[in-house]
Amino acid sequence: MSPYQQQPPASAKTPVTAPPPAQQQPVGSELWKRDIEGPFRRLDPNPDAFELARLALCAITIVPLRVVLIAVFLSSYYVLALSFMTVAPDRPWAHAISIFCVRWASRFLLLLLGYWTVDVKGMEENAGRRGEPRVFVSNHISFIEVLVFLHQLGPSFVMKRTE
Repeated sequence: MSPYQQQPPASAKTPVTAPPPAQQQPVGSELWKRDIEGPFRRLDPNPDAFELARLALCAITIVPLRVVLIAVFLSSYYVLALSFMTVAPDRPWAHAISIFCVRWASRFLLLLLGYWTVDVKGMEENAGRRGEPRVFVSNHISFIEVLVFLHQLGPSFVMKRTE
């Protein structure tokens, strides 16, 4: 309240009461209990029959197919990278080829995981000169960020060790 405004008399103040229990927000252990019960539960409580059939069909066909494709791709990429590192470990052209392969592989993994497009904001302002060293700091909400950064920038990663 501004010092220039006149305060209402004490009798005009209305008493503050708590809202009824149905309107109160959960606090403390109630929040933890709700999160533990189902942090991955669906937000739509009543999916129709078509949605359930579609989910079942995808769980039977697409999910195993993606898992197999990711396993085959990662194992073949590992063998290719290991053989390439033994042939030309310290050559400048080998480094350029490996950066290209890492960027391609990370994009392919993003596609296999279902990330068709990823919107990145702020790259133009922070582009810098070509070849200039840069540091990007991220909260690491998920490991998908690593694949996005590898595809966009081709950097090296340093992470805090978790115990």
